Amino acid sequence: MKRIEVSPGDFYGDMEVIREIPAKAAGKRLLLCRCSCGNETEVRLAHLRSGQTGTCGHCGMEHKGERKTAKAWAKESGIKPSTLSARLKRMGLGEALEMGAGR
Repeated sequence: MKRIEVSPGDFYGDMEVIREIPAKAAGKRLLLCRCSCGNETEVRLAHLRSGQTGTCGHCGMEHKGERKTAKAWAKESGIKPSTLSARLKRMGLGEALEMGAGR
């Protein structure tokens, strides 16, 4: 199988590759990445390439120019975080927030 080449400066979602780091498990390539919010984190290459990981997970989601975590968005709109999470599997953040707590 051909080795996938990854270079510093490559972007996957909001994550920028800084460098490859030694893996803890055989066959699992790890990369040190910097999120658009500035956080640095270790991420498996497979997760970046599949889209499973696109951010550090601490920077939240952007809506109407604001970036907040799902928990903060849920609290602001008066719905449970678990309800927002379920809605996000079916629709975008804006639509999920517009539904509010009533549905």
